[in-house]
Amino acid sequence: MTIESLKERGLKELVAVTHWKSFHADDVVAGALLQYFLVKKLEIFKHVDFKRVNYNKSTGKELQEIYGNGDNYVMVYDVGRMYDPENGLFDHHQFTKEEDGRASAGMIFDWLVDEGVIDNTLKVSIEPIIRMVDDNDIGVKPAKNGELSWVIRYMNVDYDSSNSEHLENYLTAVTMVTKVIESLDRNNEEMKATIEAVKDTEVILDDGHYHGLLFDKFPKGWHSLPYNGVIKEDVDIILWYNENDDTWQAQTINKAPNDYSKRGRAIIVDEDYINDKTNDITFVHKGEFFMVAKTKKALLTYLDKYLKVNNADLISSICDSKSYPVKGREYLENYTRRQLEHILSKINEYDVTSIDIIKFTDSNMLIEKGRVCGYYPIPKFKD
Repeated sequence: MTIESLKERGLKELVAVTHWKSFHADDVVAGALLQYFLVKKLEIFKHVDFKRVNYNKSTGKELQEIYGNGDNYVMVYDVGRMYDPENGLFDHHQFTKEEDGRASAGMIFDWLVDEGVIDNTLKVSIEPIIRMVDDNDIGVKPAKNGELSWVIRYMNVDYDSSNSEHLENYLTAVTMVTKVIESLDRNNEEMKATIEAVKDTEVILDDGHYHGLLFDKFPKGWHSLPYNGVIKEDVDIILWYNENDDTWQAQTINKAPNDYSKRGRAIIVDEDYINDKTNDITFVHKGEFFMVAKTKKALLTYLDKYLKVNNADLISSICDSKSYPVKGREYLENYTRRQLEHILSKINEYDVTSIDIIKFTDSNMLIEKGRVCGYYPIPKFKD
């Protein structure tokens, strides 16, 4: 049954049939996918009636015959030992994990993707949840403490599906995951608008000190953009105006999704500067990745002074070079990344073979033991 043919039938009720006793992330996420996309978003059905049934010996088709009445459409998942997406059957227990690799949640997800209900960008957002749930359910990878599958497992109150609290908890779990999927879908649509906004966004280049994108309002969904090529790798920070509280805000970009250890920049916390109310700085996160200022000027002034890149890799490349032993790390730590890259690229050109101290003067000269080694066309470091 295709999405279009379901729309044409004009049925009001979707009956979602799954197994009784304890529920798991698989049947919860499967139910949430059906509830959100077929009822809430596409409005193919007015509502969904979830049935948790003790018919483990019945096939999926037999369960459809039991609960179908001509005015509803019955979909069966995680029970029935039949996989037939064209006829609303999504069980995986007849397969080994090597044969299919999908649990019922993944089967329904793939069907919605094939039907064009889930586009490519939304697929990327939801698929990690589906993959984790499938792997947990078919025995590829056990659920870790705190993961979705682990949380849902402990929402069970007992194994008796006739217990009203048990049934209520299943519906609560489905509703919770439905809201997560809805938020991901909304974020996906907002991200599309932000992708368009990036094209017209002002680029801040401050003498090579940092490279940022300045938005006239919060760029919703931007957190995913540095990892799909929309925001280029050389962008260090995102800045925007927050109309809700009339402030300017900035956040640094992680160089890998959800990995703070890969943060490319740090917004240094200067308590004295922040506590001086005349500087109009409202907040700088102790984690050195987010700040708020009362004005655009105050924001840029603080970043110009306190936004620094983690240059440990480049400093080590210079200082630990066997061909060009270098001392004076304390000086190198005050340079911008572009300055350090320039030093590294020019060492061979100027044949600087033994440097005790590398230091830039106000005239941008590289000096070795007080002797001028060369003039470099690079920006001065701002104190």
